[in-house]
Amino acid sequence: SSGDDIIVKKAVDGTKSYYEKYGYEEQGIIFMVLEETYQIGYTRKLNENWLYHFGYAHVGNNILKRVIITENSHSASANHYLMGLSRIYNFTDNVFFHIGGVASYMTISWKDTEQNISGDLNKIVPSTNLGIAVNIFQFEKYFPMSVVVTVDIYGLLIPKSYSETDGILTFDDLQIKFLSGFVFGFQTPLLK
Repeated sequence: SSGDDIIVKKAVDGTKSYYEKYGYEEQGIIFMVLEETYQIGYTRKLNENWLYHFGYAHVGNNILKRVIITENSHSASANHYLMGLSRIYNFTDNVFFHIGGVASYMTISWKDTEQNISGDLNKIVPSTNLGIAVNIFQFEKYFPMSVVVTVDIYGLLIPKSYSETDGILTFDDLQIKFLSGFVFGFQTPLLK
């Protein structure tokens, strides 16, 4: 039959797709850069349907002022240590949808310029994300690698405002805040 002819032809000329050759198990480095925000991380697919990731992110003062109501005399930045798990739904070999959860251990460094005081605050921040990823390039020469671009929406459980008394910050009114982002990733197959 013609279907058997196609399989035989593939076997003869060696034209297998990237995932036929290497499978869906990949590992990679991811980068996210937004206004005053950058993130670097490591991701690894457990199989065709699941991946885990962990990384580091830094968030600057301007973006924090957009998501948390702050005093004009206050400035802050935050460092996040993240880890998460995502479920993958493949549409094609090059396009997939993902949804997952992330736990972030966050250290907020703040300063009050009027009172000339500063401090650090540690908090665990849960979030969820969903997005669509497109595998825009796949290289096989010299070293197999793919380049992935992801458009994500993040839902974070964060305080709406805070108050400061005697150098101690107290957060108030938890809210879910939605943020969007672009993530770039460089992935390599797990060679066996």
